[in-house]
Amino acid sequence: MERLLEKIKSFCGKTLISSPQDLKATLTHDSDQISKIGAVCFSKDRPFQLEQFLISFDKYLSNPRIQLVVIVKTRIAFKMIYADIISRHKNVLMIYEIDFLRSLKYSLAILKDYVGSNGYFQFFVDDMIFFNECPYE
Repeated sequence: MERLLEKIKSFCGKTLISSPQDLKATLTHDSDQISKIGAVCFSKDRPFQLEQFLISFDKYLSNPRIQLVVIVKTRIAFKMIYADIISRHKNVLMIYEIDFLRSLKYSLAILKDYVGSNGYFQFFVDDMIFFNECPYE
């Protein structure tokens, strides 16, 4: 796992956000120099959990400075459900995983363009739920 994190860090060239405090500090520091955050959420055959994650994300973390990409690995039976969920969350990009590493690199490349040289990256899984607001002062 450590090797994977080091590879991601070297690819992104930025710090990974690992706590709510880091997220708040990132969003509130240097108001003149607005930092953007690229976020990746992993989901596998759990559309209900993803829906709850996205609802709580929209309620507590949604911010124009955060771009969320969801990497979905699923069976055909769930593809329509996932598509319906994502259609209700317009700011979310969804990528169907075929090969994990390729999908992750593609997602990070998209997000790297979005965050630029001053951005940050954060990773989530679909069974996370947010229950506190993060102020963006």
